[in-house]
Formats: sequence, C-alpha cells, structure tokens
Amino acid sequence: MPSPPSAQRRPARSGVRGAASGRARAAWVAGAAAALIAGCASKGPPPPSGPRIDRDDVAYLVAPSTGFPATASPDLLRKVDAAFESKLLQGDLTAAVGIADAVLAVDPELAPAEVLRGQARLVARDLAAARATLDDVIRRYPDYTAAALAAAHAADLDADPAAAYALFRRFTRASPAALDRAGELHQAAVSAVAAQVEDAVGKGRLDEARQSLATLEEWAPGEQATLEAALGLARAAGDKAAELSAVRGLLASARSGDEVLFERRGELEL
Repeated sequence: MPSPPSAQRRPARSGVRGAASGRARAAWVAGAAAALIAGCASKGPPPPSGPRIDRDDVAYLVAPSTGFPATASPDLLRKVDAAFESKLLQGDLTAAVGIADAVLAVDPELAPAEVLRGQARLVARDLAAARATLDDVIRRYPDYTAAALAAAHAADLDADPAAAYALFRRFTRASPAALDRAGELHQAAVSAVAAQVEDAVGKGRLDEARQSLATLEEWAPGEQATLEAALGLARAAGDKAAELSAVRGLLASARSGDEVLFERRGELEL
C-alpha cells in the first residue's frame, strides 16, 4: 500500500535545506568565535588581582570611611571607598585624587575624601603633603582610624618615630599592623622624646620639657630614659622632691651601683 502524502519523503529538497542550515550555523559559530577572539585581543589580559602599590603601605591603608565618626552622605562615602579600592590600591593615584576632589566639590567637609587624598599623597611619597592633609583631619577627628593609620605610616616613613608611635599605640586594637609597629618603634620613640626633654631643659624651656616628660611617663614609666629625663628636669627646676624620686628610681633599677647617685640620695633625704 502506498504511503499517505504527508508521510512521503522528498529527499532532494530536504537534503538541500539541511546542508544550507548546517552551513549557516557553522558561519555563525565562526563569526562569534572571531568576534570573541578580536574582543580579547583588544582588551588584553585581565588586570592582576590585589593591590598594585608598595606592600609596606597596604597594611596601613584602609577604606577611607573606616572609623569615620560623623554622619555623611552614604552615596558619597561609597564613592570614596570605591575609588580607594579600584583606583588607589591599583596605583592609579591621579584618578583617586580626581575622585576625592570631585567629592569635596560636592561636600567640602567630607573628611573621608580628604583621607583618600592624603593616602594618595602617602603612596606617592609626598610625605609632607600627606602628613599635612591627614594631621588636619585628625585634629578634627582624633579617633578616626583610617586617617590615623595613614598618618602614622607617613610619620614613620618621614623618620619621626615619636609622632608615628603616638598614633600607632592608640590604634593597636583596631589594627594588628599598628600593634606590631608600635612595639618595633617603642624604644626609638622613647629616645626621641627623651632627647626633646634634654633639648628643652638645655634651652631653659622648662614648661616644654615638662610636657615631653609627661609623654615619657605615659609611654615608659620607670624606664631609664624616663628617669634620666626626670632627673635632668628636676635639677634644672631646683625641685629636690622630684630629683629624689628620680634618683631613687634609678638606684632601684638601671644605676643600682652608682655611688654618686647613692651619695646624692643621702643628701636629699636629710
């Protein structure tokens, strides 16, 4: 029995249509592949992940809004933090500063934008400008983490261990890097402030010497450098009670065998 018309096959026409369809699909795939290859070639390899700035800087650079204690526009804060991540950490300092400037044009009081600007200057090793920018922010917001960490690192790079230590030690809970660096800087910072006391005493600026000594007594109570500084200031000021206290402290620790101090203690105790 012959097949019904709907089931009859037309080999010639079907073959032509299948071949045409196959050629069209192959052409489309080839074109798409060519476009993809061309696109990759024009864009180049993807940028490396992670920061592209000095490794020593990274530990002390955090998003500019970190620890900012005031209220500000969430959109502007997001813009500043995004510029930090996508521009500053990738080494595009010009773009980072440009975004900071644009944000400050909208809100001249937005400290995180100033911090971003200061961070960029730090990375560029314009240390004087970085410190001026960041220190101005810290005067307004003393407990502002992002500003303090960057300012401390800038002072450290600028060979100012006392200023760096003063900031690092206040933020040891907020930053493991600050805790580590504060420990490393302790002796250098104490020596620097002790030298400030000696210099002020030598120039007769006793009030200035007292301020520096107060810092030493906070940072290094009972340490030899502090006791020696206290002794020098006490003698310059004619304060026998303070001199006796310093002498006793030194005899009980670093200068226990010092006969001159032992004799002076006896004189002061009379």
